[in-house]
Amino acid sequence: MDLEMGKSNVATLCGKVLTKPVYTHELYGEGFYEFMLGVERLSDYEDQIPITISEKLIKDNKLEIGKNILLKGQLRSYNKLVEGKSKLILTVFAREVFFEEAEIASNVIELSG
Repeated sequence: MDLEMGKSNVATLCGKVLTKPVYTHELYGEGFYEFMLGVERLSDYEDQIPITISEKLIKDNKLEIGKNILLKGQLRSYNKLVEGKSKLILTVFAREVFFEEAEIASNVIELSG
């Protein structure tokens, strides 16, 4: 089992940008944004996956609504206080984004642990 940082909970997703990136927070001087990615299932239904992305990955390219992208990253989770209750939030933290048209055989999330 490879638990090296960046090698566990790996996600590879190909989909369509559904929302404009919205600034969420800054960490060590680096800004982070969230947007929704539409990912088609084999059944032709579309899942809407929340994506967290660094400003560094999108500074030269725009995440335009309707644009198809391929991204590689990690599945992350955290607890957020909503209406006085703790809510588990799942998101894909993008490490690489490919803006040109890219096709992959399938969307994959590999969990370790």
